[in-house]
Amino acid sequence: MEQQKYFEIDYKRYFEEETSKPSKYKTVFAKVLFAQSYCYQLAILYWETVVDSTNVNWPIRAIPIALPGLKKKDKVTLSQHAKKITSLPPEEAGYEISLIYQSLLPKDYRNKFGVYYTPNSVVNRMLDDSRAFNINLKKAKVIDPSSGGATYLAPLCRRMINRKLNNNAAIIKDIEKRLLGIELDL
Repeated sequence: MEQQKYFEIDYKRYFEEETSKPSKYKTVFAKVLFAQSYCYQLAILYWETVVDSTNVNWPIRAIPIALPGLKKKDKVTLSQHAKKITSLPPEEAGYEISLIYQSLLPKDYRNKFGVYYTPNSVVNRMLDDSRAFNINLKKAKVIDPSSGGATYLAPLCRRMINRKLNNNAAIIKDIEKRLLGIELDL
């Protein structure tokens, strides 16, 4: 919870610095909260589809902040987005959710906090190039200090799983201990 307080203070400082009128503060803050709520709900819908289609019971983790509910018209749009991304592999779906999130944020907020996402093709090229450094994916520990939508961690996790003999729960727990993603923009 201490970590959450730090980020709330940082957001507050941003909104005080960047918005000279109280009404603009409320508008920017409301847009950020809407983007967070919308994309979190979109990720939940996607994940529920994945769980249903794979018979794997991995719950999605709750985020440590309270988000506002969505209006009825936004839920309709959310359902349409969810239908489009459910057929995508996890890495592509995550990137699409990230792009939606990015598009919902005010431009000055994106610039201030560096909210931009790396295309999957660039990520895959970097992961392919990592072989030149003899990285052992069976043992490697990785931290992504700007994990966003897990653009690097999701395909890296898939590659780690593919390096193992079985895809069982013990392997997932092992990989979970070796991957860490940090993101300021919750």
